[in-house]
Amino acid sequence: METAGPPAFNPFTKVKGDSEKFRVIHRTVSPDGRYAIARGFARAQIIWGDFVEKTDLMTDERKEGSHTYTVRGEQDVRNYVVDLAQQKIPGETGCDYFSTEPGPCPGRISCEVKWSADSTNFVQEWEQKIYVDCVAGQIAPGPKLVGVVDLSKVIDKSTATLIKKSRDPIGIWIDVDQVNNDGSIVMRVTGVSRGEEHLWEPVFSLSEKLRVRQISGGLRVEMLNVRRLPKEE
Repeated sequence: METAGPPAFNPFTKVKGDSEKFRVIHRTVSPDGRYAIARGFARAQIIWGDFVEKTDLMTDERKEGSHTYTVRGEQDVRNYVVDLAQQKIPGETGCDYFSTEPGPCPGRISCEVKWSADSTNFVQEWEQKIYVDCVAGQIAPGPKLVGVVDLSKVIDKSTATLIKKSRDPIGIWIDVDQVNNDGSIVMRVTGVSRGEEHLWEPVFSLSEKLRVRQISGGLRVEMLNVRRLPKEE
């Protein structure tokens, strides 16, 4: 696979907007190229040079000319939906992923964003070992961020009984398979053992279909279907 280089002509070069408030997380741009997920801070002034990653997060080797920005120990990290055409911030996703490198990084740390084909629906998943943030959002013309809804709470309900039945402590891994134009989402939810004898072994796997829909004042998520998968699937 060839890696795309910089565009020969970028029509948004002179558009400033809110560009000093955020840096785009790599590989999160929507299919139409209009939107992306970015990280920033809840502070008025940001000195981005202080957060340039000097070493490769995977190999720990020194990087030259890095365009990766990584935050460690800061309390006001924010993740945004950004409009790349206007360099504006329609709103926050509610996650606080700390780097413009989405990973996976050592320790199973990653940030994955999936979009619907029409670039109106998205899911952002931030996973750190057994900790998972998973949110869904919708964008309306304007552009306007209609809202963001936490999928983690719905997933917790669907796995609660299975977790209680397990002899070992359970961690949850989430893989988003589909984000559709109608707001429906298909994901695989895997419970893995955190017990010393069976560390990270899968205990159960579920296929879950949800739908995010607009209501007065925001979004609402509903579970449409939960199907238990055989271990080999």
